[in-house]
Formats: sequence, C-alpha cells, structure tokens
Amino acid sequence: MPSQLLAAVLFSLAFVSADSIRAYVRPSTLAPVFCCIAPGDTLEVTVRTRDGWLGFDPGIAQAGNTGSFRYRWIPPGTAGADTTGIPVVWGPEAAITYVMILDDTPVRAEPEYGSTISALLHHGEAAEVVGTSGEWYRIAGVDGTDSWGTTGWITLESASLSEM
Repeated sequence: MPSQLLAAVLFSLAFVSADSIRAYVRPSTLAPVFCCIAPGDTLEVTVRTRDGWLGFDPGIAQAGNTGSFRYRWIPPGTAGADTTGIPVVWGPEAAITYVMILDDTPVRAEPEYGSTISALLHHGEAAEVVGTSGEWYRIAGVDGTDSWGTTGWITLESASLSEM
C-alpha cells in the first residue's frame, strides 16, 4: 500500500507512512539507523539529495549540527509521491568524518597559526577531514559545499566534527 499524501506545501512534503521506514543519520543505508518511522506516522520532508534521499528535521536538539548534518534521511521513493518541488541539498556520505563550520573559519596552508590563510569557510559549510596533526585537521572540500577548491588546515575553534 503506498504512503498517503497529506499536503504538498511549497518546498516540503508531508505524508503518512504506510509501512515501517528506517531513517538514517546520513543519506545512505551504510549510515547508522536514526529511528524507525511506524506505519501511520506523519513525516514532513523538507529537502532531498540529487540521488533522491529525503531529509527531514528530527525535531530534537542537535548542538553543533549545521547544514545537511541536521537532517535525518529516508531512502529514495519512500514517500510514494512526486518530490521534484523539494529543494536539493548536498548529503554527507557515510563512513567519512567531516568538519561542520559554525562561524567564519580560516583555512591555513600549514598546521600553524602563523601560516598563510588560503581560504575562509563560512557557517553551514562542511569539509572532509583527510588528516590530523595535533589539534589541526587537514580538510578537503566536499561536493556541493566546496567554495574554496583546495585542501588546507583548520582547528575546531569555530567548527565541530561529524564522525561516523
């Protein structure tokens, strides 16, 4: 039995689940399961990924989670409705550690405060962690949020980790 469409509001979709649906921490079945949505529960989807994963706000406090990291995800096709009007966002991959930028954060050429600033990341952006050196994290841009196009070093003074 398909899910029942309740409302399609500009940029969101509310539906009633016909079956039990697993929701994931990231848009991948390789990510940890966040919860199971029971048959009859209503869910409002507000974003989707390019490959069709549907994101919703879980309605719980998530200190330090910004951008796509604040959503929980259900697999493509789960809503049983047209989702083309829902905004497309970048979705973090499973099994990758990211930094979530909380405030303007300088990206440095080397892991030291006196090093040249090669870029500035802004609130809501994210980067993949590709290495560490003491309190420094070597980062690389990620699909959909790479505004600086290179690798560099940051500390967690204005960022937080999202580990899997």
